[in-house]
Parts: sequence; structure tokens; C-alpha cells
Amino acid sequence: MDVLSARQLKNLAEHKYKRDGEYTMLEPLLQPFWNWTVSKCPLWWAPNAITFIGLMINIFTSLLIVIYNPDNVQKSPSWTHFAAATGVFVYQTMDSIDGKQARRTNTASPLGELFDHGCDAVSTVVLVVASLIHCRLELEYLMLLTCGAYMAFYLAHWVTYCTGALKFGKFDVVEMQFLMIAGFLMSGVFGEEIWLMQVPMLGVALNKVLVATVVLGGIFQALPAFHTIFIKGGVGRNGSTVADTSVLFPVFPIFTVLALTVVIAKKSEPSGDIYTQYPCIYLFTFGFLFAKVACKLIVAHMCKSELPYWDSIYFGPALLFLNQYFDFFFPEKYVLFIATVYTLLNLCHYSHAVSSQICEHLGIYCFSIQKRPASAAAPTTTSGKSLSRTISTRQHAAKKATADGKKHK
Repeated sequence: MDVLSARQLKNLAEHKYKRDGEYTMLEPLLQPFWNWTVSKCPLWWAPNAITFIGLMINIFTSLLIVIYNPDNVQKSPSWTHFAAATGVFVYQTMDSIDGKQARRTNTASPLGELFDHGCDAVSTVVLVVASLIHCRLELEYLMLLTCGAYMAFYLAHWVTYCTGALKFGKFDVVEMQFLMIAGFLMSGVFGEEIWLMQVPMLGVALNKVLVATVVLGGIFQALPAFHTIFIKGGVGRNGSTVADTSVLFPVFPIFTVLALTVVIAKKSEPSGDIYTQYPCIYLFTFGFLFAKVACKLIVAHMCKSELPYWDSIYFGPALLFLNQYFDFFFPEKYVLFIATVYTLLNLCHYSHAVSSQICEHLGIYCFSIQKRPASAAAPTTTSGKSLSRTISTRQHAAKKATADGKKHK
């Protein structure tokens, strides 16, 4: 079943990547390393394959910490922290060179930008949980910072949906990733107990200082975004989004995600508190929900389309909610496991369906630089032009759109 409409596909093919802001603090220092790294990549290696392999490495190394400490009570071995730090660095590097590889191989396309941001959303879900549980945080702070990370990612693309340009500051994703690497290395060298050490003069644990710093930093980063959304408005008609829709509507999907995350955890306490027993699985369940909601927002921006009111992935959390409503008819932990599997499969199905449809429309492959044969192309467009001519035009527009480079890579 087609996920995107013909109009969405047309707008996606005409999409041009826009960046608002210059280099972040670390990007000028890392550019020589990224250029050297991409020069060692074989020309047959597809850009999306680079991103995907980096994501898989990042997920695997991050899950090592979760496997050893699934309930936020156990202690992960030091080597898992070194592995996680390595995984973040590998993903950050491969995420930074995929755009360069696309220009080397002349395979830049709108799919590359969408695929990159989608992988970032999934990485956020796993990496945030792994990078917080090793800090020995209480579950309340764990949920607070996890929801804050989801909101920060969503907010960046919400602004993009309004303005048409992805905004970067001096301190952005690259810098945050290196802070996570530093945190993993600290736990690996000194042990997770270092986060419980009392900070001189402040009289509070180091992990509490981390919480305060992240919260204050998040508020500082969010203020310009809120100003753009609620005061300045978008670039569409009458201050609307790029799709000429309300700049306020995207608040509802993310509010639903965050509200369900908190409310279901609170209502679960009388029956045994599934969040306390299975915090990582619980956060992953709602993290997959967040990832799909974020991907839908990214698609809406690139396709200049409106956000949907409902999505089938909500059925997963709905199982938990309904089970609570009917006085925990089924053991809640089993419902949680079912919801986790369902949300993950739903996200994977959506990602595969969208990628496949875009690849077919543009006449490309997702993980190969080879072009689809002409016989595999769809019929002529509604204007009467052959699809091959349409594809050529769209690929030319995509290459022109990446002239400045994705994230200045």
C-alpha cells in the first residue's frame, strides 16, 4: 500500500535542502578528518548504506549498556562504555560523510536527507536511554531528560516545517554527541560511581549537576525555536508552514507522545509499576512512537504536506492504556512487551514502505548507487512527459539542492 500520495512524491522530488546557520563549534575542526575519511570510501558504496551501517553500530554498542543494566539498578562493565563511546563516534563520522559520498558518486537525492534524519530519530531513541542509565539517575530524572531529548529533536524539525530551513547553532548535534562520548569514557575509566560523587562547594551529586545543566541548556536552545513558531511564524501564507498549514498543529503529536509516556507510567504504579521494573523497555516503546511521529513531521516538511491526525502506531500505547482502564485485565508486563514489539515493527514497516516508494518514484535504489532499469519505471506522468525525463529533472534539482552540502559535510 502506498504511503505517500502522488502530490507528496512530486513535492519531495522538487525539495531543496536549506540550512540556516554557519558551522557549529566543532565542525571546522572535524572537516579535514571527514574529508580524509570519505576519500577512503570506495565509490561503489552508497551514501545511505554508510548512514545505515553507522546506525546499526551505534544501536548495537548502545544496547550493550542496556543489556547489562535493563532496570537501571545493575552495573554495566567498563568495556561496554568504551564500546558505546566508539559506536557514537563511528555513527557521528559516518553520518557526517554520507553527504560527501553522495556528491562524490553523483547520487544525491531527497531520499538521502530523509533517510539521514530518520536514522537520527532512531539513534536518538536508543542513544539517549543508554547515555542516561549509566549516569545512575533516578527514574524520574531518566524520564525527564529522555522526554526532553525527544522534544529537542522534534522542535528542530518543527521549526524546519515552519521556515523551510534546518537551523543550526554554535552548539548543536555534533557537540552533544561528543559530550555523550565524554560521558561514556568517564564511566569506562572511573566507573559509574563517579556520577554519584559529590561536587565540592555545590554539595550535590555530579549526575544532579548534569540534570540541571541539560535542562537549562535545553530551555536556552528552545527559546529561539518557540519565538520562531509562536511569534515570528512560518514562511507560508499568513505565517503558516511550508505546506500552508497551521504552525501550531505539530504540537499535538509530540504532546500526545509525551503525555502518554508520563500518564501510563503513573497509572501503572498500583499494579506493579512497569516503568520501575522495565524502564528501558518502557522508554524504547514510547521512543519508537516518538521516532515515527518525528519521521512523519520530516516527511511533511519535505513533501510540503499536512500532518496526519492519527497513526496506526498509537495502537501500541493504546493497548497499555485500555488494559489500565479495564483494571489491568491482563498482566501489564506482557502488554508492555506486545506494545514494544508492535511499535518497533510498525516503525520499521513505515520506514521500508516510504523508502521503497520514493526509490521507485525517483528510479533509484536505497542501498546501491546503481540506477533502476528503464523497464522498472512507472508509466508516464500526468503531464505526458516520460518518467525518465522527470527523474532526470528531479535528480538535477536534488544535486543542485545539495551544492552547499548536507550539514556542510
